[in-house]
Amino acid sequence: MDFAPVIDEIKQGKLAGRRFEKEGHGKFRDCVTVYRNNKLKFERYCYGEAASLVCVLWAAVPAANQPILWDTSASDYSGKTEAPQQLTGIEGGKLLLDGKATPWAPEKDYKTAPDAGLGRLAMLFNKN
Repeated sequence: MDFAPVIDEIKQGKLAGRRFEKEGHGKFRDCVTVYRNNKLKFERYCYGEAASLVCVLWAAVPAANQPILWDTSASDYSGKTEAPQQLTGIEGGKLLLDGKATPWAPEKDYKTAPDAGLGRLAMLFNKN
C-alpha cells in the first residue's frame, strides 16, 4: 500500500498535514501525522494522572509496500519499537496499519506544521 492517496488529498485541501489517531482505548493514545512533504510523525501519549507525550519518532514516507523506517536514534523510550511498521490499507479515509483491523481515523488537519518544515511562509509559496 502507498501513502500517495493520503498525501494527494492533503495537497488538494491545501493543508500541511493530517493527524490520524488509533481508534479504541488502549494503554496509550497513538497518533500518526502524514505531511505533504513526505514526512511521517508518530506520537505516543500516556493516559491518567501523568498524561503526557512519551515518544516522538520521525520517518520519510516509504515507497509502496515498503516498511516505515522510523528514526529511533533520538528517542530513549523503550516502546519505540511499537510504532506502526507498514501501511496495509486505506478504508473510508482511515488508515490500516500493520495488517490489524483497528483503524486510524483522521483526527486533525494542519494548515501549517513548522516542526515538519511547513511553516506559514513555506505553505504560502507551496504550489503543489
